[in-house]
Amino acid sequence: MHEYGIAAELVEAVDQSVRSHQGRRASKVVVGVSPGAVEEQSLRSAFDEAKRNTCASEAQLVLEVAPQDVYCLDCEERFVVGAFESESSLATRARTCTNCGGTAVLALNLPGVVLRSVEIEV
Repeated sequence: MHEYGIAAELVEAVDQSVRSHQGRRASKVVVGVSPGAVEEQSLRSAFDEAKRNTCASEAQLVLEVAPQDVYCLDCEERFVVGAFESESSLATRARTCTNCGGTAVLALNLPGVVLRSVEIEV
């Protein structure tokens, strides 16, 4: 599962951030994810495992869904699946055109995971 590799990289980046700011530990880690980039529960489990015995061991993981640009091959319309929607509706909407209901859609921006912020206790 690639979520474990992602979680390990996140924890490494958090550790570096805490050390560079001369902190004691991280209390909150905010991560931006594109719809479909990861399976949420797998990433949360992997993060919990990867953060053991690190300065992120007590950190809360917050996932923020980033907007996804989508193009419909049937009606040739572009639309955005927004961050204001629930994760389950995002998975459905990213595969269905909001204009014609077609299912021949392409994600225009690649799915990804971005470390947005780290709250550090000093």
